[in-house]
Amino acid sequence: LSHLSTHLQTTFVEYFTPHLYDLFGTLKVWEQPMRADLQRLWKRVFSHEKGLNFQTGDSVIVLKLIEDHLSHWRKKFSKHRLEALEEITFNNLPENDTMHQQWWCQWALSGDDNSCCPFYYSTYEPDLEVEGSKLTVKGIFQSLLIATILGTHMACVYPIRNEDCLDRKPVSALIHSIQAVIYLAFFISDPMMLFFLTGRRSVLSPGGKPENW
Repeated sequence: LSHLSTHLQTTFVEYFTPHLYDLFGTLKVWEQPMRADLQRLWKRVFSHEKGLNFQTGDSVIVLKLIEDHLSHWRKKFSKHRLEALEEITFNNLPENDTMHQQWWCQWALSGDDNSCCPFYYSTYEPDLEVEGSKLTVKGIFQSLLIATILGTHMACVYPIRNEDCLDRKPVSALIHSIQAVIYLAFFISDPMMLFFLTGRRSVLSPGGKPENW
């Protein structure tokens, strides 16, 4: 940021950056922002400055800063996923140990279809009073775990007034939130990956369930 012209730095941080995150959240997953969108955004925030040509002077610096911010934004989901998983899920298990964590992760990634994992839903449970009853499934993509991770994106765009936000849903931010849980749950549920990442050995047989669950 220090390489950017001094008179642009404060506005870039306080105004342009939140709008960048707003734009990132509406892109297709892993898609790069279109330069035309970046140029329009630049003119909205820096209406009295020259437009971006991405070839000379501050334009080159701005392009590099945008790339850095996009990478930083994507890493936020991975950074906060374990904290969210601990707070929302693991701390509410019968016992917060390796066995129970692995079982929950195996359950979270189960289901009849990989596109409908149990942790996607705000409610995913059987009717315990009726034997053989179907699951009660409600609120897809509305689980507290997903919402908590998605909150990292919402915090990034909080400084923007509602009327100034893009009129597009943050689909990319939602998918990044879901993928962050999937990748982490897979690593924890897989015995080899668990040992590789943490040095802890699995104490749960495939498909097993803790006795005190």
